Amino acid sequence: MYGSAGQAKDRMREVRGCTDVIFGIIFVAFFAATVGLFMHGYIEGDMRRLYHGFNYAGKMCGIDETVANKPYVYWPVKPNTEDIDFQTPICVAKCWSSADLAGEYRDVRVKYPEVSSETTLEGGNQVVDTEKITYTTQVPYGTRHVAHAYCIPEESSSFTEQFKNNQAINSSAAHLRRALSSLGSMWPLLVVSGVVALGLAFLYLWLLSLCAGVMVVTMLVVTISVLAGLGGYALYHYLYPDAEYQMSWITEDHMTYALVIAIVCLTLAGLLALFSICFCRSIRIVIGAVDAASDCIFDMPKLLLNPIVNCTVQIAWYSFCVFGILHLLSLGEVTSNNKGTIGLGDNGTGSLPVYGLHRDFVVDDTLWAKLGICFFGMLWFAEWVGALGQFVTAYAVCDWYFTPPDSSGDRDVGCPVWEGFGVGMFYHTGTLAIGAFLLAVCRFIKAVLEYLKRQTQQSTPDNPVVQTFICVAECLVSCCECLIRYLNSFVWIEVALNSNGYCASASAAFGRLASAAPTFALLEGAGRIFSFVGELGISAGLAFLCYFLMENTTVFTDQDSAFYVENKELGLIFVFLISLACAMLVMHMFDEALHGVVYCFLEEAATTGRTQCTPPSLQDLLSSTEYEAKQVEMEDKGMV
Repeated sequence: MYGSAGQAKDRMREVRGCTDVIFGIIFVAFFAATVGLFMHGYIEGDMRRLYHGFNYAGKMCGIDETVANKPYVYWPVKPNTEDIDFQTPICVAKCWSSADLAGEYRDVRVKYPEVSSETTLEGGNQVVDTEKITYTTQVPYGTRHVAHAYCIPEESSSFTEQFKNNQAINSSAAHLRRALSSLGSMWPLLVVSGVVALGLAFLYLWLLSLCAGVMVVTMLVVTISVLAGLGGYALYHYLYPDAEYQMSWITEDHMTYALVIAIVCLTLAGLLALFSICFCRSIRIVIGAVDAASDCIFDMPKLLLNPIVNCTVQIAWYSFCVFGILHLLSLGEVTSNNKGTIGLGDNGTGSLPVYGLHRDFVVDDTLWAKLGICFFGMLWFAEWVGALGQFVTAYAVCDWYFTPPDSSGDRDVGCPVWEGFGVGMFYHTGTLAIGAFLLAVCRFIKAVLEYLKRQTQQSTPDNPVVQTFICVAECLVSCCECLIRYLNSFVWIEVALNSNGYCASASAAFGRLASAAPTFALLEGAGRIFSFVGELGISAGLAFLCYFLMENTTVFTDQDSAFYVENKELGLIFVFLISLACAMLVMHMFDEALHGVVYCFLEEAATTGRTQCTPPSLQDLLSSTEYEAKQVEMEDKGMV
């Protein structure tokens, strides 16, 4: 261990070696293999096979050789009627609009297939020999394309209602078009809401640093009061069932529920009150840590780049992987679902099957193996990127904590964000890969269990035993994932401080957590509540503000405007999600900084006692008696 803050900082910067090298090599090799499989999918696959439609003969438009130059599915009109024949789709080269048909393409015609029978006489008997497809030409109606694969009627077309009344087409095309249209036209609101959310999140942290103590105490008082009030009200309902102001949702036949609610709520309120009294020092540590974590973030504004860059890399990686998996999946056999026939009927001789939007996939064992490897590789690298981002934050916070402040109280920490990135990449790739591997395994198992659950629900929907077993297994795996993810956040702090491998760092971090369990329990609760309040308040406030603008501002309500939003409820959801994501970037970084500050404080308290590096909000928690006792202990051990 180290004997001073200066030695801790020197250890972080100088006494550092590569950890878990073998696992790092395995990770790099697996990553290369995963990327190679994805590139194989991109080169050999054709994702159009997953969404292009089929014609009446089962040929995929734009893909199969006979219709390679006709990529669009068009549903013709039944001869001598005004009804669209949804059971006889054909492939066309273009979706012709009304303007096209009135101008350049006025002479274009489409062919409608019909079945006719040819008969021959053999031995004096009339025998049906063959059935022949004949075509009648017709003028197409005005259409527009959807997903570059399907032709649907224009809004002004008389055939539009027929499409809207067709659930399969309406759900798969019109809803998607409306969503994308709303998203595209309201991009100014999305951009502004994201930027404002980042600013409000920083403002929230600044307010938090000013009144952290008041907010923590208020949180405890309100929680205890609500639990005690609810428990007392339930107990009153149980003791006096005929009194006024009762719980209307608890009938006289279920008075035991009121007693259970009373016991649970009053017990929790009592335990929380007892916790607040017995562990008041832990509460003071959390209050000081909240203040110090806010100071840390404002002293290193570049720290905000870490979650932004990390999020961008993960989005890019997931996008690359999802499209790669889709290209790989397209290498399987894709066939159309048989939805009916034309001609003589379903069982007629030589009847032709009718194909629509749906398709079946046939995936062999080799392709399943490739998909499994790619899916696991996607999860593993994504978790590794997340672990690297956490390590960078941990390294920067530790560097800030053990940097002595100058006379004005500022800490000259240089660029620990970029330094932490280099240290994590060069020295600790293998260590980060182990933590990421454990999380990837949990997520992979959960995905497999979810697939099995869906298959079981389809094949044996009346078998609750298997479904219950799978649900229990999912819960257990989810618990393991949460525990590993929580432990990892402290493992990276330990790695940043002492440059040990994953197992040694996990053991040390677990010991530190166990030795200060009340502090970390309160830290986790307070941190989650602060983050939740900030994230929900910012995102909900911006969402309703933007919804008000969409409802009452001409630029968003005028149908002739370039920014007209057709589906304002969908716009509300978009703004909420964008604002929530941006606010979560800052609040997640605050949680990591909070963990780092408390861990460094406990590390300092266990090794050196109070030093000049201890943040002012935490200095009083290391009393002079503790400091002197720690100095005597260190002198006895020859550490000073």
